[in-house]
Amino acid sequence: MDVIKQWVQSVSNATYNYSSSSYDSQNLIGPPRIYPSYGANTGGWLVTTGNHSVEVKYAKSVSVTEINVYEVHLCGAILSIKGKDPDLGWVSLVSRTETETGLPSSSRIWSPKITAECFTDTLKIELVGNSSWVQIDAIELVGEPFEALKPPMINAMTVLFNKLTSDPHLKLAEDDLVSFNDLLGSKSDTDPLLFILLYKLKSPKGSFEIDKASFVTTFGKYKATSIPKMKEVAENWRKRAMGEEFRRFCEFLFDYQCGERRKSLPASEASMAWIVVGLQEKWPLWGKWGEFLSQPKFEKLFITRDTWLEVIPCSQAFNPKNPYDEAGNWPVLFDEFVEWLNENPSSS
Repeated sequence: MDVIKQWVQSVSNATYNYSSSSYDSQNLIGPPRIYPSYGANTGGWLVTTGNHSVEVKYAKSVSVTEINVYEVHLCGAILSIKGKDPDLGWVSLVSRTETETGLPSSSRIWSPKITAECFTDTLKIELVGNSSWVQIDAIELVGEPFEALKPPMINAMTVLFNKLTSDPHLKLAEDDLVSFNDLLGSKSDTDPLLFILLYKLKSPKGSFEIDKASFVTTFGKYKATSIPKMKEVAENWRKRAMGEEFRRFCEFLFDYQCGERRKSLPASEASMAWIVVGLQEKWPLWGKWGEFLSQPKFEKLFITRDTWLEVIPCSQAFNPKNPYDEAGNWPVLFDEFVEWLNENPSSS
């Protein structure tokens, strides 16, 4: 399958824009206007001394194979290029500690070596202007579409998947799924990694299984044909799920536990889900929260999605170092918890 070659479609988050639109970052959109001419000419992104960055977006997501930067004045200023992968976040594709010096006074097409696998439609360029004016004319992204997963890669992923499962229906489930989770570095029964795998590999709600197609295409996208490589991918997933995707992961976790038929969780199951996202470790009052929920009157308590999600930020806002504010916007269950603490001084 042919590779896709494309020019920048939109530009955002430029840290510097010259006062005239003839030199601002929007000039990175489209094919070159200046190259092969050399000099600080109208029609390119012109930046001055200092650290600068810009994000550029393309029409289609591709598995990056090549990036061609059209540099037209004081070449060699770029320090890093990152791609924003939907699963891995910002992935370093090109990185160096110093700018190039001693280059001839001529324009060039810089095509650095790509050092990581990344599926993206967005690049972030970081550069340093050491003297005078640096100018970039255009940035071409070259890559393969997601559908271009080649037969050898599919075969390699399929062989690995078949080794991991004993299920005749070719699904990772039950003991096989737990074993796979352990191979990827799960640290305990409450480690969120298992649910992160289910989240990233798009496991159907409540099924606790991963199908072959999702396994092959998702890990194959990163050429993760071995357990060590899969561990690297999974660790990146963990960082995103517990970082910038935390809210989305929490929503997935609650919905996944509910399955297709339930809209709320028994208090015991809700508590286990809170443990998975770290409340037991991070919240000093977790033990007291457990005592509160273990009261006989809560024996048949079901926790709604909204309440379960609200408790997480509330636990961060209310702890021994940060007293309860009655004027705050707390869920009803949290208000009851505070009343219980006040009525039981030994538990406070």
